[in-house]
Amino acid sequence: GPNAAVTPATRFDVASLTKVAATTTAAAKLYELGSLGLDDAVSTHLGAAYESNGKANVTIRHLLTHTAGFPPDPVPNFWDPAFGCAETAAPSPPEDFGCRDRIYDAVLNQTLSRPPGEAFNYSDLSMITLAYVVGAVVERE
Repeated sequence: GPNAAVTPATRFDVASLTKVAATTTAAAKLYELGSLGLDDAVSTHLGAAYESNGKANVTIRHLLTHTAGFPPDPVPNFWDPAFGCAETAAPSPPEDFGCRDRIYDAVLNQTLSRPPGEAFNYSDLSMITLAYVVGAVVERE
């Protein structure tokens, strides 16, 4: 059938656009201010719990260059009903961040598919992790 009419209340999925327009920009600003170093270990900002499953040597540079060693996507994916976020069952889920803690725990427990720095592998997990780093730095300062 025809597409729904666009209204002032219509939501658009901006997906990867937020990686460039928000996450990397915020990280660059924190770098400029001296609050975030490219060679900082991610665990410096997210704590020792991040070091599990081979992630102790992952740096901010690895996240920005998609060389952290993450697989392309988490398994199960965060939108998959198997992940356990009730909000994702709705066709247009509410933007209430109800699964933020569950996603953060998944990032902390994520296993790498290769050692950090070994190869480029575009991964949403790199930018999701960087977003949590940015949040931790901003909260700290």
